[in-house]
This record gives sequence, C-alpha cells and structure tokens, in this order.
Amino acid sequence: MANLPVRTHTFQVFRFASVDGQRHYRIEVAVPRKMPPKSGYPSLWLCDGNAALMALTPQDLEAAPDLVLVSLGYDIEGRFDLLARNYDYTPAVNGEATVDEMRPENRAGGAEVFTRFLMDRVWTTVKPIGLDSNRRGLWGHSYGGLFTLTTLFTHPELFKVYAAASPSLWWYEGKPFAGSPVAMSAKRDVLLMTGDAEVNRRVIHGRTLPSPEDTVSALKTLGARLRATQNLHVETQILNGLNHGPVFEASLPITLRYMTSHL
Repeated sequence: MANLPVRTHTFQVFRFASVDGQRHYRIEVAVPRKMPPKSGYPSLWLCDGNAALMALTPQDLEAAPDLVLVSLGYDIEGRFDLLARNYDYTPAVNGEATVDEMRPENRAGGAEVFTRFLMDRVWTTVKPIGLDSNRRGLWGHSYGGLFTLTTLFTHPELFKVYAAASPSLWWYEGKPFAGSPVAMSAKRDVLLMTGDAEVNRRVIHGRTLPSPEDTVSALKTLGARLRATQNLHVETQILNGLNHGPVFEASLPITLRYMTSHL
C-alpha cells in the first residue's frame, strides 16, 4: 500500500523490538493529507498489519479520507509472522500462560504483554501525529479477532470501536469470553463478522475445529450476550459464501465504513 499512489494519505514507518527482543515490529501509519481536527484524527489499528496493507487498495483508503490507519505489522517481508502473532494475539487463560492449540510447540498467552506494548510504546510514538485518544478502533481477523475481543473484555477503555472478523472463539473452548467484559462507563461499538462457509478440517488434540454452522452460531451467541452488556452497541454480519481466509480481505472495507460512521 505504501508504495502505491494514494491521494488522501501519506505514510510514516516506525520500528520497535519487544522488551525480550524476541519480536520485531514494523508499524506503518497512513496519515490524512488534510490537517487534523482540534481533537485529533480518529484512528483504526490493524492487527496483522503486513497482510492488511497488502489487502487494502488505494480506493479503500481514499474512501476514508479523515481516518488514520495504524498498521501493526512485523518487520518481515511476508504477510504473517506466525511465531510472533501466536504469542501476541492469544490470551492467558485464568491468569496463566497458555499453549497455542494450533501449534503446541509455540509460545502463547502474550496478549496482555502486547496490549501494554501498544499503549506504552506505539501510542506514545504515534500520538504526536495528531491522534484522538477517544476515537480509536481495533480490527483483527482470526487470532487477531481473538486479540480484539480479548482487549474488549479486559481493557474496553482503550478503543471506541472493536471489529473482530472470524475470531477464534474456539480458543480454549471460549474460556476467555466466559464472563462479561470489564464494566465500562462510556459507549463502545462492536462489529462481529464471520463467513457462513468457514470450513476448517484441522484436528486439535483429537477434536475437529468448529463447522460453519457452529462458527456462525457461536458468533451470534456471543453477539447476543454482548448486547446485554451496558454501554455496548453490537452489530453482527454474516458474510455469504466466504470461508475463513477470504473473510480477512472482505472484512477490511466493511470495517473502514463502519469506523467512519461510528467515529
């Protein structure tokens, strides 16, 4: 995206290393060419930023000329850093470190560490661009969607809009979302998306991942439960004919439109 002509935005790049030196990040920020409003720009933060910027088109970005994109990528050439995202996007369960159910040999359970990194280091760096701390949105797909919902449940004050596409609700049989989000005093908007053809035949510890029907049902059930939470506005979208992978790309322009209408 940064190498393509975009009439409405310019790009800035920042690099970070994790405190333990195990993960390296490339944060690419798309900034509107127009001056920020007095309160600052609204911003949408994108998990799996490398792949997200590859999926977005200049036309997608030009349709949101007032929105800053904060792409949370890894400092690699490819789309995904599997080891890093497996750790960053997965939550601890009952306060304890977890094993990545898809790849048991990899580290997991670092969502809280990643959240602190975003707020303590990334936000401190990008805020001077002219960002509004009250108008931030977070988008993620699959494990990124898992992280988005984990943040909603544990730190709902950090973002105004939470957009979770095909979130991995099967993670530890949904234990991270068994309760209710932390109480919030201000309104939050939640967009839940999944395809109605999400087929995953991989087996974890002897059990098959959810069927398309189970996936849709689980998302609708979560949406209904979240709607009962005070100050949460929840919208659920089922994307017809889409499997897990294609939801990644399809959910991005949907989220951009949702952001511009809710911020």
